Amino acid sequence: MPASMWTSLFCASVSHSLVGGCRQLWGALNTLVVRGCSLDSVSGMVIERTPYVQTYDFSTNSLRSLDFSRHVAKTRVKKIYVRNNQLREIKGLEGFLEPEEINLSDNQLQDVTEFIDTL
Repeated sequence: MPASMWTSLFCASVSHSLVGGCRQLWGALNTLVVRGCSLDSVSGMVIERTPYVQTYDFSTNSLRSLDFSRHVAKTRVKKIYVRNNQLREIKGLEGFLEPEEINLSDNQLQDVTEFIDTL
C-alpha cells in the first residue's frame, strides 16, 4: 500500500524510541497511536513531520518529557493522550487552538495549571 494512503498508524511494538523515518508515511497520518510500547522518548522530528495528525496517543509508556514545540500546524490537533507515563515536563501546548481533549493524568507533573493557562 502506498504511504499516501495511510492515515492512521497504530504501533504495537516499538524499541524504546520513536524517531523520524519514512517521511512520506509520517506526512500522511491524521492519527498516531503508540500506546503501551515501553516508549521512553519521542523525537522532535516525529512531531515536526506529522503536520496533519489530529490525534496523538502516547499513553501507557515511559515518557518523561514530551515537546510539541516543533509542530507546525497546531490548529489541526484535536486530541492528545499522554496518560499513564512518567511525564515531568511537557512543552509546546501553547498555540493549540480549541483542542477537544488533552489527557495528562497519571503522570509525575507537579503543576498542571501552567498547561491549562496556555490553552
